[in-house]
Amino acid sequence: MTALLISGASDVSWLGRARCDYADRIIFFPEDLPTVERPKATRRAVAICNQCEVAVECRQYADANEIRVGIFGGETGRDRRARWARIRDARRRIGVRACG
Repeated sequence: MTALLISGASDVSWLGRARCDYADRIIFFPEDLPTVERPKATRRAVAICNQCEVAVECRQYADANEIRVGIFGGETGRDRRARWARIRDARRRIGVRACG
């Protein structure tokens, strides 16, 4: 998977320790698979991530580079976008209270 990442983050030294480097890369991008194969691929990828020592760094990489698809650090693109939306909503609420 290392070769698939575009380095936009300042520190990617963790990539060499990523468990996904030894797995079939397509499972980390289930969006590219036929619909019927996506759930199984997603479960496999998340299981690999859940045992990976650099899952936190991987999620941070996806956040820093605003990667909207693919599984990074055990989190799907949908999960990531939902988390980003919750953070945006919380910031707006805080901002409204702070100004009002």
